[in-house]
Amino acid sequence: CKWKIVAPIHKRILLIINYLDVEQYLGTCNYDYLSVSEGSKELVRYCGKGSKQSVLSQSNSLVLNFTSDSAIEETGFNLRYRFVDPGWNDTSGCVDESLKTAQSGSFQSIGSPYKVYGERECNWKITALPNQFIRLDWDKVFEIGKNNVCDKNYVEVSDGNKTEKFCGDKKPDSYLSTTNDVAIKYKKSGLETDKGFKINYVA
Repeated sequence: CKWKIVAPIHKRILLIINYLDVEQYLGTCNYDYLSVSEGSKELVRYCGKGSKQSVLSQSNSLVLNFTSDSAIEETGFNLRYRFVDPGWNDTSGCVDESLKTAQSGSFQSIGSPYKVYGERECNWKITALPNQFIRLDWDKVFEIGKNNVCDKNYVEVSDGNKTEKFCGDKKPDSYLSTTNDVAIKYKKSGLETDKGFKINYVA
């Protein structure tokens, strides 16, 4: 099945998955899946069980494709969508790249903790009060790339003259900044599928 959602030209599309129950085979979405594409790029591919995942388009159209074989049957999915203004804030990766000035909060890569397909590059900045520092705590789900090389798939954390890259499937230790500004960059190639990450921060 295939659907196309088109918003008014100056709007964006917020897609929210209320319910998901689609076959997941050995941790992959190869046989049954719901994919979300924008133009020629697949943004994310969903399978398994879950809910409350969201996607925000960068243009005024999205294409949804549901693929299923006849081997294993699950109950499917339910979703809703609405049209929002450009720059609308959410907490799902590139959707929410706004400057963060609250004393605490969180953000995550798009689709996490589900495996995500497609290329992505996201940037966040956290600014605390003068003379404060920022601690980053990683959530239990951490999967970025298939090795620890950190060349094409990684999270890069920078503050002052200090820069560190994180990748692989081992949750990093908490990160404590040396200044009151932290920049986070998430880079993902289109060749890898991973569960991404979630960061909780506090000043």
